[in-house]
Amino acid sequence: MSHGRASLMLHALLFPLAAYFYHRSLAPCPHGEVESKCVEWLWGEDGVRKIIVHFSISCVIINYLLIRTFFLRTLPVGFCLAWPATVVVLYSWDGDTRFSSHGGVNRAALILVISIVALFLIAIILHNKFTAHISRRWGIAGAGKYETYGACLMAMLLLVSALTRITTADHEYYHSPGHTPFDTTHRACTMQKPKLHLFDLVSGVFNVARFSFCSSYDVSWIPENVKSADYIALPLVNSLPIEGHKTAAQVQSYLVNNVREVDNSGAAEVTLRAGMTRKPKLNVKAIRNETMVRERRKILDSNKHGQGDQEAKNSTSNIIILFLDAVSRPMLKRKLPKVYQVLNSWSEKGLANVTTFFRFNSIAYYTVPNLSALNFGAAVEELKKDVNRLAPDNLFTRAQARGYVTGFAQTLCQATDLDWTQVPVDEPHDHRYVSCDPNLIDGENPFDNFKGPFSIFKRCMYGRYAHQYALDYALSFWRAYHDMPKLLKVNLMEAHEGTAELIQYSDDHLAHFLIKVEESLPNTVIFLLSDHGNHMHGVFKLFSSREGELETRTPMLNIVTPATMRSKLPQNANMLVSMFDVHATVRGLLGDTNKSKFRDLINQDVEVTRTCAQAGISDSNCQCAK
Repeated sequence: MSHGRASLMLHALLFPLAAYFYHRSLAPCPHGEVESKCVEWLWGEDGVRKIIVHFSISCVIINYLLIRTFFLRTLPVGFCLAWPATVVVLYSWDGDTRFSSHGGVNRAALILVISIVALFLIAIILHNKFTAHISRRWGIAGAGKYETYGACLMAMLLLVSALTRITTADHEYYHSPGHTPFDTTHRACTMQKPKLHLFDLVSGVFNVARFSFCSSYDVSWIPENVKSADYIALPLVNSLPIEGHKTAAQVQSYLVNNVREVDNSGAAEVTLRAGMTRKPKLNVKAIRNETMVRERRKILDSNKHGQGDQEAKNSTSNIIILFLDAVSRPMLKRKLPKVYQVLNSWSEKGLANVTTFFRFNSIAYYTVPNLSALNFGAAVEELKKDVNRLAPDNLFTRAQARGYVTGFAQTLCQATDLDWTQVPVDEPHDHRYVSCDPNLIDGENPFDNFKGPFSIFKRCMYGRYAHQYALDYALSFWRAYHDMPKLLKVNLMEAHEGTAELIQYSDDHLAHFLIKVEESLPNTVIFLLSDHGNHMHGVFKLFSSREGELETRTPMLNIVTPATMRSKLPQNANMLVSMFDVHATVRGLLGDTNKSKFRDLINQDVEVTRTCAQAGISDSNCQCAK
């Protein structure tokens, strides 16, 4: 058999095998959360085969594209040496702790990938055009017709796949859970639409997280005085003073240096089964505070006698705010299909009303201004100037004043919701869980692209994902106060990284959380939202394309209300809205009267002539067509 035919057959065999083993490896582990067994299962069933297949493919491609097509015989050696050199350079660059450098490594990696692809295309062109010349001059045999046919077939398959992705994305761009109809007749805001849907086209291409595992852990950070204890408890950050504890390093140092020995895993809200002979296990749960419950019930009784008819009508028992940083509206279906399916099933079964806001526009391209609007109903510049006056407008403060119990959990190491280094204001949470374990984050380098809340790899602690602990804590809080009105906010940072792929690993657990709170739907309003779309993806950082800007400006906003609740949501779904309106809406659910210029989306109509300026959105960040 000729070398060309053998090479083609090898390609035809290895690529389907690689696809098969990869999809099998995505199946849930049959051993649940027993990490050691899951790792053994993965490696035993699919992992080794997957690695062998991918390695074989790489060898074939390098042989076919480099050795047989390039007329410079030294290129394969230089190419191989370039890889470790590039890794060293990227790792050194990523050591910068400044936020301004955050994401730079992704651009560099993208440039490397594009260079390889360009090299591949040039090789094909040179190979087919100058085969005879190369063969005569360098004595390297040209490719046979089978190799040429194989290359053409591969190119055609890639083209068909790309066109299918683009067409599907275009068809589904205005689809939503709950089937909210999209209206194109908005007078003041004609929505721009991506021309090529590049995010959908490159979806899955940069997923380096698939090669990282959650099985490793480190307990060397545990202080010597409690290292031999069976269980240790980490302190809560509710009473952490703002002065001296603004950075991730300061908060982490406080938690690590104040651990204490306890008798069992139920002795505190955050405990770690330590000891020297057993695998560590982190336990998180909210512990009910009966004293606080009695105080809040007095407030509830007082409010019932004093509130007006409209306030009583608007108030609801429970509010959940699921805040997924850097998730656009199209990204919900693209990367969180199970969450999308849960929301859709609620609507189709009549369990709840699900409304998607198509013209929900980010206030700015980064988090702080959007969170300032959400939590305080104020622009960040205004909040910084007059913190004391605006602090009482915080959602958690208002909720507590109405008798609600408040809970907060996040996969970030900062003691409160807003970044204290930018806005020096505390927010009162009755229960608060933050992710500062040294296995997850290096407090001295919190913006590392390979470890921490912005990592492109899986973010794990003791064999589980960081977001699982946050959702476990949130669910335990929900159950601990089953008989009380609650305001719960969960912040997940899993999409805030440069590949736009890591968020998919939270899909199962987030969908599971929603299913667990399903029984509360008759008296609960859920906000599933983001501050902005993905603004770190290397493709769009490099080219600053129109598609990248649209992705950033169109975060998701889905509001789930009880099936029996009458509201203005269907009419407002196609209006231009912002985080200021979400703040007003939550305040309305708490029973507060809206006195701002922004709109309570449940109880008030949004003007069809509304502009970005009227919605509190800067002109540079407006998604409406100019």
